[in-house]
Amino acid sequence: MVVGDDSQSIYSWRGANFQNILEFPKRFPEVKIYKIEYNYRSTPEILAFANAVISQNKFQFNKNLTAVREHGAKPMVLLFDSVNSQAKFIADEIQRLINKGLNYSDIAVLYRSHFHSIELQFELTKSKIPHELVSGIRFYEQAHIKDVSSFLRLLVNPFDEISFKRIVKMMPGIGTKSGESLLQQFIKQIIKEIPGNPENPEEQNENKSKIIKISQALKHCDVKAQILPYWNQLVELFAEIESPDTLNKPDKTIQIIANSFYKDYLAENYDNYKIRLDDIEQLASFASGFSGIDDFLVKLSLLTNLELEDSRITVEKADSVRLSTVHQAKGLEFEVVFIIMMCEGFFPNERAAITIEGEEEERRLFYVAITRTKNLLYICCPLRRKNFGQRFFPPLQPSHFITSLPENLYEGLKVSFDD
Repeated sequence: MVVGDDSQSIYSWRGANFQNILEFPKRFPEVKIYKIEYNYRSTPEILAFANAVISQNKFQFNKNLTAVREHGAKPMVLLFDSVNSQAKFIADEIQRLINKGLNYSDIAVLYRSHFHSIELQFELTKSKIPHELVSGIRFYEQAHIKDVSSFLRLLVNPFDEISFKRIVKMMPGIGTKSGESLLQQFIKQIIKEIPGNPENPEEQNENKSKIIKISQALKHCDVKAQILPYWNQLVELFAEIESPDTLNKPDKTIQIIANSFYKDYLAENYDNYKIRLDDIEQLASFASGFSGIDDFLVKLSLLTNLELEDSRITVEKADSVRLSTVHQAKGLEFEVVFIIMMCEGFFPNERAAITIEGEEEERRLFYVAITRTKNLLYICCPLRRKNFGQRFFPPLQPSHFITSLPENLYEGLKVSFDD
């Protein structure tokens, strides 16, 4: 006997092949197939929606899930004017559900990719809603986000030793010992840059420290010949982000960093570097809402500290909203599920859906997300998202996974908040 559900085969990127299920009767012609179609988890309305979604896949064993539970609310498809509106609504709705008697652990927010949740993480933190990020470490605790932050921190405070060492160790051939030597050289050059060459440069006021040219201090450091080509790239990067057109613009600065030698550094050191570049893009989008780099870093530091505190509380109370990729949520169930960023290019993922097989796996992934909920399902489609150098991306469109369904299967609602 074998048991499997082809509709929940979502791990082709790990080598799983759902054809192993579909082709089984061909390899064993006398096999008997028993369909397990009774569902004890979800309401009839949730299952009707799920059945309609998965029925559009061509390659499958046709099934029709039947509920044994009483009727409930239809799934809600919500259109928002922006991702910030999406985040604010979810935070407010979670608090409303808690006030009605649910526990935080009864609620999950699911998404296709990790970076989709960045605005929501900030909003939940601001609203003091305990949450657990199941799909990985928190957004701004990831190595590549810390890397980018280090460039910004050094730009604001040239005496930030931790940031300097983190940056220079990205250069091939620079380790702990050589990094320390370069730091000492760099600090001496920075002191020369300070007007009046004071005895306590760290105590200089903010305005004076901002005129220090980090690129010039880096340029005058004595580095080995084999490191020089990489070092020159670092000098060029800081010269660019110190230019009048970029200085104190956190979103543009992050964009330049992402397109510098750091992009090659990610590609050489991480298999999932494209996902990490997407994360940095979202960080730049978030940064575009701040008037300067100082304000952005203060907010980032504050939110990080709050998150660490909330994490300790979460461990003690074991009651927190679960934020997770759909892949990580397979096999779990919740009273309430929010599925976010249900937009073309985001879900289905644009790169994953370039083939029929990829498109159908993306739809199976959506099916898995839908069937995690027992009672309430919110599907969120923001229509705008901020972008580098612009206020917003071109208008987003709701996913065709939604627009291809009969409208009587869900409740539609347009929700707007001021950004």
